[in-house]
Amino acid sequence: IERVAASPARAGGVTRVTFTIDNRGTEGVSVTGLKLPSGEASRVMGFLGTSHSTSIGALTVRPGEMTRLGARTAWIEVGPLKSDLRAGTVVAASLLLGRFEAPITLHVVSDPNLATGSVRRSTR
Repeated sequence: IERVAASPARAGGVTRVTFTIDNRGTEGVSVTGLKLPSGEASRVMGFLGTSHSTSIGALTVRPGEMTRLGARTAWIEVGPLKSDLRAGTVVAASLLLGRFEAPITLHVVSDPNLATGSVRRSTR
């Protein structure tokens, strides 16, 4: 999981989270949402074209497939937010992959093409 970015948003608003996921495993991976420490709800969104989108429930990344979640494909919306997310801040979060959680670092950026975040390594 690389290039993790979240859009800036005010409390009460919604942030859009984008990233690249490279499934090097032998089974599909189902992206089902994202969890912030403050517990806001999230949903996986899909782009339908001509500025229309909808909740798609989950996004499956097949084995050997690399998928970029972005403005013209799919993304994760989180909110309504309990506090502001300001550009330049970094937030610990968990990517929900079916029954599993992967710790990630969100980089709040005005331009998601500038994101450099990746999966945090567990210290277990």
